[in-house]
Amino acid sequence: CQAHQAAKDTHERLQAELRKRRGELDKINGLDTKIRDELKSLAAKMQKMKQELPILKNIDGLKEEAMETSELLKEYKELYHLRSVGIKSQIGIVSSRYEK
Repeated sequence: CQAHQAAKDTHERLQAELRKRRGELDKINGLDTKIRDELKSLAAKMQKMKQELPILKNIDGLKEEAMETSELLKEYKELYHLRSVGIKSQIGIVSSRYEK
């Protein structure tokens, strides 16, 4: 009966080892999926950067675009300031009518 018990103990140890190894395999497969997803993401980012590179290499063009944007924003700022002054003036007129 000792041989039978030893065989049973060995079988249980081997089953436990098998479960442990299957768990490790599941973790490895999970990591493999994560790595594949990360590589796809990095490839997409690289492709986007390659497309943007010619634009970024054109320093003079970028400077010109920045200056144009700056001028446009200054124009908008002035326009909104004039609107603000006009609205304040109108509010003053309307307020004075109701105060009378």
